[in-house]
Amino acid sequence: MLDLLKFDGAPVVITGAASGIGLSCCELFTDLGAKIVAVDSDPTFGLSQHGTALGLDWPERYYSIDVSQESEVRQLAKEVFSDFGEIASLVNIAGVGSTSSLEKMDLAHWNRIMQTNVTSMFLMVREFLPMMRENTGSVVNMSSTYAFASRSNKAAYSASKGAIVSLTKAAAIEASRKGIRVNAVCPGPVMTPRRVDAGADGVDDLEKAARRTLQGRMALPGEIANLIAFLASRAASYITGSAVIIDGGQLSHIGEVT
Repeated sequence: MLDLLKFDGAPVVITGAASGIGLSCCELFTDLGAKIVAVDSDPTFGLSQHGTALGLDWPERYYSIDVSQESEVRQLAKEVFSDFGEIASLVNIAGVGSTSSLEKMDLAHWNRIMQTNVTSMFLMVREFLPMMRENTGSVVNMSSTYAFASRSNKAAYSASKGAIVSLTKAAAIEASRKGIRVNAVCPGPVMTPRRVDAGADGVDDLEKAARRTLQGRMALPGEIANLIAFLASRAASYITGSAVIIDGGQLSHIGEVT
């Protein structure tokens, strides 16, 4: 079992790699022996000598691009193919949040959320499936519990995360021809830097979010990364087309836990 979790020097492409869950994935996949191809829109992370200024010995490559732009994703795929030939896994973490009512939301906001959260994953999957290892390759897409339940001012975000689940299932069908697995991870509240900032700004009530889980706390990014690494590895060889919920029991009940 433990050997099946190892990547033995195989390349793994991770988007949204510069912070939060993506950063935790980079650290964990490195520990599991993967070569990290890190992708993020944040140019400052790449300027820190591929993370070495942060005391890290990864990634193997760092690309600062906008994964919602077709031309940039195509160029990324060409460069990764030139450098590595094939990859073991693709982990799509990149995405943005949204808080806006339907009545006040303009079309530009809606399109930005869909482009960033959904179109980016379509582009990444389309371009990287051809270079993925047959029979052992895997894709993990980041969705959310908002794919299954929503609340006020979350229409665009919920719609985008629901679309990711549907995209994952459709991609799993087509990828199965090459023995490649495609799954989605659906976290509940996670203590990411973005979530912490939202709490500090008064946009998000972190204590209330924690009370909605059975464990009375938000997840740590590393806890989500653990599930992602498992699904990406050979240890999850019979799991595909699934949307795996990891939410501390949030969706098992209605309202706050008292």
